[in-house]
Amino acid sequence: MITPFVASLSLVSLVAAQIPSVRPKYPPGCYGATFPDHQRCNELGWDLGPNAVDPCAPEGPYPIVGQQVYIQDPLNFCMNLPDPNSQVLKNVFYDLGRLPTIVSGEGYLQSYCVGSYLTPGALPMPPNAIRAAHVVRNVHPNGKRYIEISGYMDCDALRINCTGSAPGAYDDGGQYDTVEFRKCGKSPYSGVDASRHPTFPHYNHQAGNGLFCMRICEPGMEMEDPCNVKLDTAGCQVTMGIRFRDGFSYTDRLTGESRTFDVTLPPLTRTTSVVGSAGPTTVGSPAAASSSSSPGSKSDASSLKVTEWIVSLLASLALF
Repeated sequence: MITPFVASLSLVSLVAAQIPSVRPKYPPGCYGATFPDHQRCNELGWDLGPNAVDPCAPEGPYPIVGQQVYIQDPLNFCMNLPDPNSQVLKNVFYDLGRLPTIVSGEGYLQSYCVGSYLTPGALPMPPNAIRAAHVVRNVHPNGKRYIEISGYMDCDALRINCTGSAPGAYDDGGQYDTVEFRKCGKSPYSGVDASRHPTFPHYNHQAGNGLFCMRICEPGMEMEDPCNVKLDTAGCQVTMGIRFRDGFSYTDRLTGESRTFDVTLPPLTRTTSVVGSAGPTTVGSPAAASSSSSPGSKSDASSLKVTEWIVSLLASLALF
């Protein structure tokens, strides 16, 4: 049974007061975890072995501060996004007047939160950046429990480049997860806030093209698990079966509880690539939401992979 929950709140009022972020501590000369060598990873079957050591591993405990996620409901959650304070991203993007995509932010994360609770080292989500959010608590066919959130985001408010996204519900191959360094993970020290999800250690977050989806799950990241990390380039609709829609809601398929939230948001006035109920649109004014335009092409995704390679190369050469 669906029970309406009238919040009558703007997301502006849900953002906590700005506080200084606690930064993870890396060894001298390191600005993030060691970026995996894809060729070597592929040759070794994506397992560097039990003796693999990351020379740029940050100080623990893990997951590190500033890269922890959680989900309670559509008005209370945290997710990772490209870190605007990362020296790597500053040098390659922000200081040059450019914005990173989700995929180019892999390895350089900062957690942002909606609601009053902030995970350790997190920052408040920019006002009105989340345009729709739906939370579902469920159990996977293999018996493992999970909680997921999906919705629309304002890429401009989040300072993310979404204009290069390929058509459809596609994330440019950008995925943040808990894959460890040994298994060639790009953000191996990020993770789930254990105080909020003590038995759900894994997460999988994909975003881009004005869309986002994230699951927090019981142990397991293989194809048969709810936090499967193997199909990142397929996007949210394929990996999680997401049906994107407007609004804010919470559904617990284990108990039958269902709530909707009445959230007041100002109209979008920026020119950005977003996705709404009518499909991909370019929004320049409130009236523009009904007009469609192409969000990009597959060649754009290829160029983003080149950018990712450049970022990893420069980081490995310690040119920052």
